Amino acid sequence: MKNFFKAVFLTTILTAPQQVLAIPCATDYANYRNQLLKDKWTPVAVPNNIDLYTEVSTGARIATAKWLNPERSEEFLVVLWWQSKRLCISPQFSLVNN
Repeated sequence: MKNFFKAVFLTTILTAPQQVLAIPCATDYANYRNQLLKDKWTPVAVPNNIDLYTEVSTGARIATAKWLNPERSEEFLVVLWWQSKRLCISPQFSLVNN
């Protein structure tokens, strides 16, 4: 009987509808990319990239873009996602030190 209640509980939790909040698009990636190029940043080619941007590795929903800082040996990862057939930039980023 204990396993029955455990199974019912897990089924209820795992199949409960999820509520998702939309993250605002800080800016369109194409605009941000142009600014990075203007500021002499270097795009870093990655596997699983998209044809238009070799620095963007993407799945069905989330992507990252990898850039090299021109003044230091740091790679900058930009979190992206698809919104209305365009890549959006998240308001967050992380640094990967070499």
